[in-house]
Amino acid sequence: MRLLFGKSLITLALIAVFPMLASCNGGTTPVTDGRGQIRLLPDAPPEWRDTGRTHVYSGVALSDYINGGAEVYFAYGFREAAVREFENSAGARLTVEVYEMNRSENAYGIFSTDSAGKRIPVGADASYGDGLLRFWKGPFFVRILCYPSDPATEALVQNIGKGIADLINSDSRRPESLLSLLPDIGVAADSVCYFHRQTSLNNLRFLSDENLLGLGDNVDAITWEEILENKESSQNRPRQIVLRYPSESAAREASRNFTEKYIGVQNRFSAGAATRLRSSWLIVVLDAPSKKAANEAVDRTFAKLETLEKPEGSP
Repeated sequence: MRLLFGKSLITLALIAVFPMLASCNGGTTPVTDGRGQIRLLPDAPPEWRDTGRTHVYSGVALSDYINGGAEVYFAYGFREAAVREFENSAGARLTVEVYEMNRSENAYGIFSTDSAGKRIPVGADASYGDGLLRFWKGPFFVRILCYPSDPATEALVQNIGKGIADLINSDSRRPESLLSLLPDIGVAADSVCYFHRQTSLNNLRFLSDENLLGLGDNVDAITWEEILENKESSQNRPRQIVLRYPSESAAREASRNFTEKYIGVQNRFSAGAATRLRSSWLIVVLDAPSKKAANEAVDRTFAKLETLEKPEGSP
């Protein structure tokens, strides 16, 4: 996961565990939406033993487990996490973490902060790499880590993940209206991220110590990097951000503030930035190779937004 300034740094900070499903036949109870202790704490897999380190963290207590990394989860409506660890005779450690968020879209959001890896058919979306499986389903985000990893690790971790996913009886909803604004081609791999808070944006692309875009839990935002044709590698990743505010006035204020304090300041970043407003939506482009390229990127997304907002039955 992305923490601080890079996509991969969060991975080192976030290791918490939940139930283990060996061959998926442990004594577990299916999970449904709603608050309360997450109940997915089965027995150890064959040839592994429970270390006895099983914990449940609610609300701000997550900071006791992820010192310095819990804010990433708080930014997505975190409710509760359950953690369990196992080890085998060779000293390998198996850690399972299940995080419950306040809604399905935010579980997707946590996954989107670092979705890099080989795609695995687990839950709604999943990725695997170097002994670590991440997936989301319903309001749950799950991390399963086996360290050190070996050729048998992937099958073990994947089977555990499938067992947990099978017990989650919840709809998996993505922020479809925002995702529909993605360009049809040219999106950089694993660059799409759904978020709400300034801290989340700064983990992806540091903008400012000040909340220039008026981000908060009542703002839905999506960002991605675009790959432009016929550009040098150092210039082909403009970042686009689309934000939906709770009101038109909030969108106008964010646009005014960003224009005044970012675009209006002459520096090497503002030259490749542009914005466009439509009702309660704001489109922002950063890091384009020129003002012209930034405006063209805004135009493409604005055209999609017009289609999205067009009343049903309109020509």
